[in-house]
Amino acid sequence: MDDSDSDDDNRKSSPKPTPADSHTAPLERTPVWQDPHDARLVVPIADIRRARKLRQNESEKAVDGIEYSRRLREQFERIYPRPTWAMSQPERAKLGLPTFPPPSTTRGPSASTAAAYDFDDGESAEGNIFSSSKSLIGERASRRVGALPPEILEVVRAKDGNQMQYSQTSLCSVSWHPTHPILLTASSSTPSLHLFHIDGKLNNKLQSLSFPDLHPTCARFSRDGREVLATGRRKYFYAFDVEAGKVERVAGIRGRDDDRLLDAFTVGGAEGEPMVAFLGKDGHVDLVDGRTKQWVGDLKMNGSVVAAEFSADGKRVFSIGGDGVVYVWDVGSRRCMHTFVDEGTIKPTTIAVSPNDQILATGNTMGIVNVYNLATAMSSQRPKPLKAVGNLTTSISALTFNATSEMLAISSRAKKDALRLLHVPTRTVFQNWPTAGTPLGHVTCHEFSPGGGYISIGNSKGKALLYRLGHYQSL
Repeated sequence: MDDSDSDDDNRKSSPKPTPADSHTAPLERTPVWQDPHDARLVVPIADIRRARKLRQNESEKAVDGIEYSRRLREQFERIYPRPTWAMSQPERAKLGLPTFPPPSTTRGPSASTAAAYDFDDGESAEGNIFSSSKSLIGERASRRVGALPPEILEVVRAKDGNQMQYSQTSLCSVSWHPTHPILLTASSSTPSLHLFHIDGKLNNKLQSLSFPDLHPTCARFSRDGREVLATGRRKYFYAFDVEAGKVERVAGIRGRDDDRLLDAFTVGGAEGEPMVAFLGKDGHVDLVDGRTKQWVGDLKMNGSVVAAEFSADGKRVFSIGGDGVVYVWDVGSRRCMHTFVDEGTIKPTTIAVSPNDQILATGNTMGIVNVYNLATAMSSQRPKPLKAVGNLTTSISALTFNATSEMLAISSRAKKDALRLLHVPTRTVFQNWPTAGTPLGHVTCHEFSPGGGYISIGNSKGKALLYRLGHYQSL
């Protein structure tokens, strides 16, 4: 019997899959062609420094070429997940994503299908990315693979976020749009800011905004992403309407008659009610309606105000004064709910609140970051921090949490490469990154992307460094 007869017999004896089987059987993909030499190739992964991370255990010394290729592919997809438009129907259904309509019912993508595409990988989203407030990230922002493990962080450098137009001097702000893959950069040495579409590869520039009479000291997206706010050492500020493409010069806070400089602010507010908090003199924090720019109320601290931050739900403001006292304000009534003393702090510099409203962190000039359980801090005048992080030795200039509240980025602009990432659940600093060879420079600002997939780090050379965090699947 020849080979063809044997094949025919095998096909005849094999039972045909039933419709039920086709639904329950897992989708198996096999290569169309495989080089037979790969099976004979031996790769000594224990002896190759870059390949050691592919080992499944310490005793493993070598693998064949096929297994080596498979592990490389797995690692690549773990760090750079496939975009949803490249997934099969079963894969999309497993992740709860919309499936494409059958080819027989349509000659092109419907509106619902187009909305399901990811533009993270360089698709032409730039032309219409501001035409609607509809999210391009959507539910992917919260999708991840389990809890973030401590100690070892999966991180790979991507192309700089502003590689299409670097700033000539230090960046003062990097800010992510809350729902679109857009990064804002600003430098106080130039009267402009820039917007980039982030795909990790090209990061094309979308737009530059110029302000003839203002050098930004602070710039960021509003909570709802509809505006970009830019302030400097002036009595006015600028607001850029993202969807309309219009820039408005706002001559001070409406309803507030004074001549204070509006050089520092933070954004927040409840859902559908964006607010801005301007840091003023003599302990004043002015609350402003994000839509109308009308003055809402004044929060008055004893002494000076150093920093302030909204809670994630927008119902509270946390501010810290030069005397090391933290104030907790109710936004609705503009009344102080609670105060507590930041332990061991003589000169505080910054404050941050986690997106889950469970953790509060403060930084000071000694390089110490105190991490508090917020519920505990709200019940005591002198709470003990969960952890006093002392990995940096110079003044803390920035603190930012990621979207899942699992990471806290800590930095000091006073010393080169002074940035650390804290694993919040265990209060331990990641040991493998950054290393002594990570080219961060003097870090001036940083922010995690909405889904946690990237961290952007601004430095004194005008670069918005971009690093891909492999644990998180989305931007």
